Amino acid sequence: MQTTAMAALGGGLLVVATGLTAAPPIDATDTYLDEIVVTASRVRQPLTQSLRHTTVITAADIRASQAADLPTLLRQQAGIEVTQSGGVGTQSSLFLRGANSNQALVLLDGQRIDSATTGAAALDQITLADIERIEIVRGNVSALYGASAIGGVIQIFTRKGTGRPAGELRAGLGSYGTQSLSGDYGGQFGATRFHLSLAHRDTDGFSAARSEFVPAPFVFAPADADRDGYRNTTFTFNLAHDLEAGHTLSALARASRGRVEYDGTFSNRSEQDLDALQLTSENRFGERWTSRLMLATSRDALDSFLDSAPASRVHTRNRQIDWFNTVTLAPDQSLTLGLGWLGQRVASDMTYTRTRREARHAAAGYVGEFGRHGVQLNLRTDDYSDFGSHSTWLAGYGLEVAPGWRLLASAGTAFRAPTFNDLYNPAWGGNPNLRPEKARSWEAGLQYASGPWLARLVHFDTRTRDLIVYQWPAGNVNLKRAEVEGWELSASGRLADIQIGLSLTAQDPRDADSGQPLLRRARRLGSLTLRHENGPWRLAAEVKASGAREDIHATTFSRIRLPGYTVFNVSGRYRLSQSLALEARVDNLFDRDYSLVHGYNTPGRSGHLQLEWRF
Repeated sequence: MQTTAMAALGGGLLVVATGLTAAPPIDATDTYLDEIVVTASRVRQPLTQSLRHTTVITAADIRASQAADLPTLLRQQAGIEVTQSGGVGTQSSLFLRGANSNQALVLLDGQRIDSATTGAAALDQITLADIERIEIVRGNVSALYGASAIGGVIQIFTRKGTGRPAGELRAGLGSYGTQSLSGDYGGQFGATRFHLSLAHRDTDGFSAARSEFVPAPFVFAPADADRDGYRNTTFTFNLAHDLEAGHTLSALARASRGRVEYDGTFSNRSEQDLDALQLTSENRFGERWTSRLMLATSRDALDSFLDSAPASRVHTRNRQIDWFNTVTLAPDQSLTLGLGWLGQRVASDMTYTRTRREARHAAAGYVGEFGRHGVQLNLRTDDYSDFGSHSTWLAGYGLEVAPGWRLLASAGTAFRAPTFNDLYNPAWGGNPNLRPEKARSWEAGLQYASGPWLARLVHFDTRTRDLIVYQWPAGNVNLKRAEVEGWELSASGRLADIQIGLSLTAQDPRDADSGQPLLRRARRLGSLTLRHENGPWRLAAEVKASGAREDIHATTFSRIRLPGYTVFNVSGRYRLSQSLALEARVDNLFDRDYSLVHGYNTPGRSGHLQLEWRF
């Protein structure tokens, strides 16, 4: 199976290489030269000038994928692995460049949405109906964003209103008793822009636990051989008003209500509410100075149950103030200065010895382009009320060696702040004397950008020390070191009338002390996406392949090796009229039996049919 997967991906690489040398003439608008990103440097810059390995998932990509949720969409990207303990909505873990799931920062329109207790964002509860685009920056950017950006940053941008008001309604049916209904409406009236989105998804699901492990003491109960359903409703409202030229006030309100069933002897159902509120003032003071002031709050409220009896309650809240300034020194040269505050709070029926803390930060940066040369420098200091101050830095350089070809190199430091579970929860081995995890990283790569093609080949190396681990009977301690080094390739473009997306990753995530591989991370993974549009038709095919990974056995708790897998997905869209379209997607086309987490099922062959009406 792995051989077939690598052969398919290798064939895709050959196609891409052919395209790089013999791309046909294209329309001038069909290029990456006009794609603007902000996450890699916090300055608006063309994607091709970013010194960090950055990928953009556009609104067109999201719609064409017809993915059910964010984890499904992200699995197609280079360097990203997402595991889930069952079907849609079940607990997920994101590994970005082999880093732990709490070492990758997820932002929503610039706002942190991670849990203060786990340090990770609930990606499994994020639907796609209200998302306009996603920017993925791989590797250490802690000097820009502070704690938890060791593996990289994923920034989600919600849909904003523009132009004449218009809307969409979408209704779908699918396998496992799935029903979906979503709609949005947005546009502009004079100086005011708005966008409203509402989405609901309900599925009966399948048994999260594999039948051969049910029952198992302290893991699965006899009743766990049942279907585990999921329901989610998400509401998003964006509003922006231009007070005068160069001065805009905007607001975001987002609320997600998720209910997921799963398998376990201590709890088997959870209800999770994710809320985000944001008020932003964007101002241009003169020709050279722009400012962005954001006031935001987010809540992650998780309530678990055993059948109908309450099992646990963990509610966390982040409050943020972020003031970021950009000063244009000269054309293609910018100085950035920022100040910020973060307040975190926990409310739980579990005992936490401390439930509040604060962090303040100051940051400065420089981004410049000088002919064939590009430079990025960043410095940041974060001061936490419970474990002190920590500084990080980043330096990047790019050199155009030939038209369309650019060499890239960067290095920097990073850290991860211990969470409330790490520090203050005795049931989780809480240790208030923990030090933050610290990392040093470097990377070097080659970029090709011309016409419809953008490709990056990058070698990366990240070494983390003071890794926080649980050690019986001491609890959480700073002990281990982790190392992740490897290569990643991302390429996208057009060959004839086929849109191609390719990602390949070869990495070695390991415990530096024991030499053992880090859990649930493969050494080889990749994906290939092909998309074709012809008149009213749009057809797409995806293949996702992963090598073997090590995990913990679901019932014996010993190490076990999960075999590699290859999954094929296909989708299509037919435009019935200017306002009506029919979409269909089939996941796991060949009904492969595989596991992302030992002891848990993944979906078999499944389909979804959706009707879309634009008005």
